[in-house]
Amino acid sequence: YPAVPQGSNTVGAMVLADTHLLGARNGHWFDKLRREWQMHRTFQTAQTIFRPEHVFFLGDLFDEGKWCPPEEFDYYVRRFQSLFYVDEAKTKIHVMAGNHDIGFHY
Repeated sequence: YPAVPQGSNTVGAMVLADTHLLGARNGHWFDKLRREWQMHRTFQTAQTIFRPEHVFFLGDLFDEGKWCPPEEFDYYVRRFQSLFYVDEAKTKIHVMAGNHDIGFHY
């Protein structure tokens, strides 16, 4: 990763897309556990190494958001926030909804 010169006027950003957190309907529980552990460790490692000021999630956060009642959707949101935790004093999160989050797909 290239070093940023002292005094430069740059903004660090990280862009992620299509995390597709699995829900209760599709997928095996062990696959869900393994994927979420890998995403959490990878994200936290990238946060530590790159220290971005902004993180952008470009949709399809959930795989089954379209079929969720509000309580289950709230649970998905809490899982997402836990897996992709940031110190809000140092990093701002920006999220876009995708078709798997709110519908609009075949």
